[in-house]
Amino acid sequence: LMTSGRPFDWLDFRGNCLSGIDDVAAALATNPQLEELLIHSNELNDRDAELIAQALKQNTYLRTLYLKHNSITSVGFLTIGAAFHDHSSLSAMESCNHT
Repeated sequence: LMTSGRPFDWLDFRGNCLSGIDDVAAALATNPQLEELLIHSNELNDRDAELIAQALKQNTYLRTLYLKHNSITSVGFLTIGAAFHDHSSLSAMESCNHT
């Protein structure tokens, strides 16, 4: 992701048993044109939510973030929500978290 040299409009990592998403968060932070990030149906937790929140402070273009079917608690979702200075920067966030 980091060395491809080309920007991404969307990334789809759904259903890959991901946990510890440092590289995904780095891609989000360093691809400001990224519009959609699909990372639902993985094994993400509140630490991953913190990484996403930090990345969202640098990427204000993201329009869609799918996080359902992970192990993120309400604390993690609050952390992500607090990262937004302008809530209109994200058009849709699927926060349904069925584990």
